[in-house]
Amino acid sequence: MRGYRLTFWDSHGRREGTYPLMADTDKEAFDLGSRMLSRSECVMLEVWRDTSLLARVNKDGATISMN
Repeated sequence: MRGYRLTFWDSHGRREGTYPLMADTDKEAFDLGSRMLSRSECVMLEVWRDTSLLARVNKDGATISMN
């Protein structure tokens, strides 16, 4: 398992929360974060592995992959 960090942002560009996450793969971390985003009031999620930003996900489903 690897360590990941999920960072959630509100519609005003403020960070609402950062959560540590353990997952087997980048995809699993992305999928778990996306499900959390869909249940929150936040509008964007960043998925980090160590110091690497893997992806940004908008609540409308748009994804910007960073790698």
